[in-house]
Amino acid sequence: MKWLIGATIAGLILMAIKGEKAISAGVEAVIDAMSAAIQEFEGWYPGSRSFRNNNPGNLRNVQGLAGQIGLDETGHIIFNSYASGLAALKRQLRLVFTGGSHIYSPADSLASFFSKYAEGNQAQYAAYVAGRLGVDVNTTFQQLSS
Repeated sequence: MKWLIGATIAGLILMAIKGEKAISAGVEAVIDAMSAAIQEFEGWYPGSRSFRNNNPGNLRNVQGLAGQIGLDETGHIIFNSYASGLAALKRQLRLVFTGGSHIYSPADSLASFFSKYAEGNQAQYAAYVAGRLGVDVNTTFQQLSS
C-alpha cells in the first residue's frame, strides 16, 4: 500500500513539474476512446500518412514532443514509434480537458474542437468521434469529464 501512495504522489509531482493537471480515471477512459476514434478517422493502415509517421492523430505544429524526430513534407510530426505518437495524441487531449491548451478549451464542443483540429471534413470528423463516444457533436469537453 505504501508503494501505491508513493507512486501516486510521485506521479502528481511529475505532472506538476511538467505543468499538467491530474485527471480522473473516467476522463482517461474518454481520452482512450477519443484517441482510438481519432486514429480510425485519420485512416491508420499500412502506407497511410499517420501510419508512416507513427502519428495516429496526424498531429502538426507542435514542438518538442517526446519521441518527435522530424516533420514530413506537409508539416505532420514524425515520431520514433507508435507508442510515442499515441502518447502525444493523448497528452494533447489531456491538455484540452485540463485547460492547459493554448488553442482548445474545456468549454469547446466536439464540433468546435474538430473545426480547429482538422484540416478538412471537420463536421464529419466531429460526428464520427461523437458517434464513437455515444454523444452529440455539441457535447463539450467539460461535459465529457463529468
